[in-house]
Amino acid sequence: MQELLDLPDLKDSNYVSIVDPDIQYALEKSENVPRQRIRNNLPGTSNFCPLIFKSARLESYIDDDLEQRTHSILQKTQKDILYRTSAFLLLKDSKASFTIEGESPSHIRATNWGKAIGQAGSKGLTAGEVLRLQELVIGDNSRIPMGFRIKMDLWVEHDKATGTADFTDTSFITC
Repeated sequence: MQELLDLPDLKDSNYVSIVDPDIQYALEKSENVPRQRIRNNLPGTSNFCPLIFKSARLESYIDDDLEQRTHSILQKTQKDILYRTSAFLLLKDSKASFTIEGESPSHIRATNWGKAIGQAGSKGLTAGEVLRLQELVIGDNSRIPMGFRIKMDLWVEHDKATGTADFTDTSFITC
């Protein structure tokens, strides 16, 4: 909570690791925290810290060095095959995402979704970048309000026969 309690720092004890590296994955380099006399080896931050128990199966994946094997395979594969495969997978993912939402997008919109997914992460995540990706997916469609929602009472109703969406509340802001 980032609040310092009005208590004295510990002075007379040994440093103890927070995570036991024999049973969970932890940082190899820890930071000593004198106030609590701990070694902070947590694998994350105060906002997100995934704690994963070790298992024989996970250890075997690590031993297999899958990252190096993947790079080796990719280096031997022709670039045009990788590009075509990537485009195909992005398009299939796009169509699956729309299916989950009960939409039947046009081919262009599904392709744009794939482009947005392919571009996501190439630039820093800012409000402007989110809006740029939104515009890439939606395109020039005056029926769909662009920007960020400021109210959570927006209802989107999909016509499964036509794939169109109707908005009953358009309380949006843009950045």
